[in-house]
Amino acid sequence: MPFKKHSYIRRNNVLFIASKKDVGLSYYFTHLAIAVKKTGNNVILISTHNQEEYGLFKEIEKAKIKHYKLKELDRIRIRTLITEAKKLGRIIDQEKVNVIHVNGFRHLLFAFLALKFFSKEKRAKIVVTIHSFLHGTPYEKLALLIEGLLINFLADLAMPVAKSVATKLIQYGAHSNKIFPVYNGVDIRIINKRNDDDIQSSFLPINMPKSSLVIGYFAKLIPRKGHKYLIKAFSKVLREFPNAKLVLTGEGQEMNNLKEQAKALEIENSVIFTGKIGHRNLYRLLKRIDIFVFPSLSEICPLAILEAMAAGKPIVATNVGGIPEIVKHNVNGILVPPKDPEKLADAIKELARKPEKARMMGEKSRKIAEKKFSLDKIANIITRCYSLIVEK
Repeated sequence: MPFKKHSYIRRNNVLFIASKKDVGLSYYFTHLAIAVKKTGNNVILISTHNQEEYGLFKEIEKAKIKHYKLKELDRIRIRTLITEAKKLGRIIDQEKVNVIHVNGFRHLLFAFLALKFFSKEKRAKIVVTIHSFLHGTPYEKLALLIEGLLINFLADLAMPVAKSVATKLIQYGAHSNKIFPVYNGVDIRIINKRNDDDIQSSFLPINMPKSSLVIGYFAKLIPRKGHKYLIKAFSKVLREFPNAKLVLTGEGQEMNNLKEQAKALEIENSVIFTGKIGHRNLYRLLKRIDIFVFPSLSEICPLAILEAMAAGKPIVATNVGGIPEIVKHNVNGILVPPKDPEKLADAIKELARKPEKARMMGEKSRKIAEKKFSLDKIANIITRCYSLIVEK
């Protein structure tokens, strides 16, 4: 969906379904909504009643964004789906919404149902951001076919967060005039602010020397994220850099298995599991990290990498999905094959041996984040997309 050369940027009433299962307000989509508000749109937020990350409510209030809660929004039961769709339909009419922006296919179906059957504002447009699909699995082709059909019949515009995904969706039947890739964005100002804060001692051992090489990875502890390959690689890094520390944040089903792996490799004293610590603390932790590693087996446009880039860190990541679109090999990081602890260890050791190279890659990461992935820039692109589909 190419932009018209002098397309008119209009003020829209945009309803964001910024909800995430078991979380309430989605941290990223809430900040995207705030950024879109700054472009001149009127923004309304919808979420569930679950516990939000600390501070999000205050940010919404400061931005003067109206917020509604639908208790059963993230449940898939037919009865609750219809009940909540009726409520959403009333909100759409009350707020005179003309653009509904949803995060993923579950909320796409919910928004379509509310708009078409329980709202008078039939001309409102539905935009869906696509963050993930079954890349690299036996179900990838089937998923792409189904997603293409959902986009064709339910959405006015789909925004995959990587060009590679956009290409695949079109190849599998999605209408090209409904596809426009828009990367995730990172709020540079928040990263800057957190880097000015002192890191809380509870994140890292108090007795950890400042000279220690700190390697970080922020991701849910699930098999697809590739933690076991990183721990294996780190055991090799320790042979050359015995003072190194590996910091893993997040929770998940693999926690006990990963701790057992570290113990079996006799490196448990060098691997730190922080648990879930929230975005603000992640940003503080980024200040202490020397190399950010992302060994995932399948990804599109990982926000964690963008945050590390905005913090000025060199990246070591697997060459999968949309990662090569944000990490340029030997420019702001090093790309390695997935499931390859040897290559992963070699890349980490290369940056550890050459701190000047790591520093220059970190500086390049920051420049790329500012130029291409600033949340303000992304919000402006999205606002132009709204104007184009509303004009149709």
